[in-house]
Amino acid sequence: MLDYCLYRLMDYNIEDKKFVLHEGDCLALSSVFPHCWYNPYQDPAVYLLIMIPGDAGELSGEVHFKTVADYNG
Repeated sequence: MLDYCLYRLMDYNIEDKKFVLHEGDCLALSSVFPHCWYNPYQDPAVYLLIMIPGDAGELSGEVHFKTVADYNG
């Protein structure tokens, strides 16, 4: 999966690590890791998410149903 921050800021959590994407930043990751993205900032953000097909056997539905609260404890 590729995530490009096109405008403003957005936060991205992968497992227990938080990344802040600034305008122009890109993040590449395997979607087998628990992850979520969100915008806790006042201004709206624009981002481009590119999902690349992989082996469906690698994916667990759980990684796509976590919330920000799950990561922030």
